[in-house]
Amino acid sequence: MPEINKKTLRNILIIVITGIIAYWLLHETERVKGIYQLIKGILSPFITGAALAFVFNVPMRAFEGLLKGIKNHKLRRALAILLTFIAVALILTLVFLLLIPQLINTVESLIPSLHTFAGNVDAKAKKLLEDYPD
Repeated sequence: MPEINKKTLRNILIIVITGIIAYWLLHETERVKGIYQLIKGILSPFITGAALAFVFNVPMRAFEGLLKGIKNHKLRRALAILLTFIAVALILTLVFLLLIPQLINTVESLIPSLHTFAGNVDAKAKKLLEDYPD
Protein backbone atom coordinates (compact mmCIF):
# COMPACT_ATOMS: atom_id res chain seq x y z
CA MET A 1 0.00 0.00 0.00
CA PRO A 2 1.46 3.38 -0.97
CA GLU A 3 2.30 5.74 1.78
CA ILE A 4 0.42 9.03 2.11
CA ASN A 5 2.72 11.98 2.54
CA LYS A 6 1.79 15.54 3.45
CA LYS A 7 1.47 16.71 -0.16
CA THR A 8 -0.93 13.89 -1.09
CA LEU A 9 -2.96 14.49 2.07
CA ARG A 10 -3.15 18.21 1.27
CA ASN A 11 -4.33 17.46 -2.29
CA ILE A 12 -7.01 15.09 -0.99
CA LEU A 13 -8.15 17.72 1.49
CA ILE A 14 -8.35 20.36 -1.27
CA ILE A 15 -10.42 18.01 -3.46
CA VAL A 16 -12.80 17.18 -0.59
CA ILE A 17 -13.24 20.86 0.35
CA THR A 18 -13.81 21.79 -3.30
CA GLY A 19 -16.45 19.06 -3.58
CA ILE A 20 -18.22 20.27 -0.43
CA ILE A 21 -18.23 23.87 -1.68
CA ALA A 22 -19.49 22.80 -5.13
CA TYR A 23 -22.28 20.75 -3.49
CA TRP A 24 -23.26 23.70 -1.30
CA LEU A 25 -23.23 26.11 -4.26
CA LEU A 26 -25.47 23.80 -6.28
CA HIS A 27 -27.97 23.08 -3.50
CA GLU A 28 -28.21 26.48 -1.82
CA THR A 29 -28.70 28.66 -4.88
CA GLU A 30 -31.00 31.18 -3.19
CA ARG A 31 -28.53 31.75 -0.37
CA VAL A 32 -25.64 31.95 -2.85
CA LYS A 33 -27.58 34.54 -4.89
CA GLY A 34 -28.19 36.56 -1.74
CA ILE A 35 -24.52 36.49 -0.80
CA TYR A 36 -23.55 37.43 -4.36
CA GLN A 37 -25.98 40.37 -4.36
CA LEU A 38 -24.61 41.54 -1.01
CA ILE A 39 -20.99 41.36 -2.16
CA LYS A 40 -21.89 43.02 -5.48
CA GLY A 41 -23.66 45.84 -3.64
CA ILE A 42 -20.65 46.42 -1.41
CA LEU A 43 -17.98 46.22 -4.12
CA SER A 44 -19.85 48.01 -6.92
CA PRO A 45 -18.95 51.58 -5.85
CA PHE A 46 -15.29 50.64 -5.46
CA ILE A 47 -15.14 48.97 -8.87
CA THR A 48 -16.91 51.94 -10.48
CA GLY A 49 -14.52 54.37 -8.78
CA ALA A 50 -11.49 52.38 -9.89
CA ALA A 51 -12.77 52.29 -13.48
CA LEU A 52 -13.40 56.04 -13.50
CA ALA A 53 -9.99 56.73 -11.99
CA PHE A 54 -8.38 54.55 -14.65
CA VAL A 55 -10.26 56.27 -17.50
CA PHE A 56 -9.60 59.80 -16.21
CA ASN A 57 -5.94 59.16 -15.37
CA VAL A 58 -4.71 58.91 -18.97
CA PRO A 59 -6.01 62.26 -20.27
CA MET A 60 -5.21 63.95 -16.96
CA ARG A 61 -1.55 62.94 -17.25
CA ALA A 62 -1.50 64.28 -20.80
CA PHE A 63 -2.98 67.61 -19.69
CA GLU A 64 -0.47 67.80 -16.84
CA GLY A 65 2.31 67.30 -19.36
CA LEU A 66 0.94 70.13 -21.48
CA LEU A 67 0.75 72.42 -18.45
CA LYS A 68 4.39 71.89 -17.37
CA GLY A 69 4.98 75.64 -17.61
CA ILE A 70 2.86 76.21 -14.48
CA LYS A 71 5.20 75.94 -11.49
CA ASN A 72 2.49 75.52 -8.83
CA HIS A 73 1.86 71.76 -8.69
CA LYS A 74 -1.58 72.06 -7.07
CA LEU A 75 -2.78 74.58 -9.64
CA ARG A 76 -1.41 72.47 -12.49
CA ARG A 77 -3.19 69.40 -11.07
CA ALA A 78 -6.49 71.27 -10.61
CA LEU A 79 -6.37 72.62 -14.17
CA ALA A 80 -5.58 69.15 -15.51
CA ILE A 81 -8.58 67.71 -13.65
CA LEU A 82 -10.83 70.49 -14.93
CA LEU A 83 -9.63 70.06 -18.52
CA THR A 84 -10.10 66.28 -18.24
CA PHE A 85 -13.69 66.66 -17.06
CA ILE A 86 -14.41 69.11 -19.87
CA ALA A 87 -12.81 66.81 -22.47
CA VAL A 88 -14.73 63.75 -21.24
CA ALA A 89 -18.00 65.73 -21.18
CA LEU A 90 -17.38 66.94 -24.75
CA ILE A 91 -16.57 63.43 -25.95
CA LEU A 92 -19.68 61.97 -24.29
CA THR A 93 -21.82 64.77 -25.73
CA LEU A 94 -20.43 64.13 -29.20
CA VAL A 95 -21.04 60.39 -28.90
CA PHE A 96 -24.62 60.94 -27.74
CA LEU A 97 -25.29 63.47 -30.49
CA LEU A 98 -24.10 60.95 -33.05
CA LEU A 99 -25.75 57.95 -31.41
CA ILE A 100 -29.23 59.23 -30.50
CA PRO A 101 -30.38 60.03 -34.09
CA GLN A 102 -29.22 56.59 -35.21
CA LEU A 103 -31.10 54.96 -32.33
CA ILE A 104 -34.25 56.91 -33.22
CA ASN A 105 -33.99 55.79 -36.85
CA THR A 106 -33.47 52.18 -35.80
CA VAL A 107 -36.47 52.19 -33.45
CA GLU A 108 -38.65 53.88 -36.09
CA SER A 109 -37.71 51.21 -38.63
CA LEU A 110 -38.25 48.39 -36.10
CA ILE A 111 -41.78 49.37 -35.05
CA PRO A 112 -43.52 48.23 -38.28
CA SER A 113 -41.50 45.03 -38.22
CA LEU A 114 -42.57 44.39 -34.63
CA HIS A 115 -46.24 44.69 -35.59
CA THR A 116 -45.73 42.15 -38.38
CA PHE A 117 -43.74 39.88 -36.06
CA ALA A 118 -46.42 40.05 -33.36
CA GLY A 119 -49.10 39.16 -35.92
CA ASN A 120 -47.06 36.18 -37.12
CA VAL A 121 -46.46 34.97 -33.57
CA ASP A 122 -50.18 35.29 -32.80
CA ALA A 123 -51.11 33.31 -35.92
CA LYS A 124 -48.55 30.59 -35.14
CA ALA A 125 -49.72 30.35 -31.52
CA LYS A 126 -53.37 30.02 -32.61
CA LYS A 127 -52.42 27.33 -35.14
CA LEU A 128 -50.43 25.42 -32.51
CA LEU A 129 -53.33 25.61 -30.06
CA GLU A 130 -55.71 24.34 -32.75
CA ASP A 131 -53.38 21.49 -33.77
CA TYR A 132 -52.45 20.52 -30.19
CA PRO A 133 -55.31 21.43 -27.83
CA ASP A 134 -53.72 19.45 -25.00
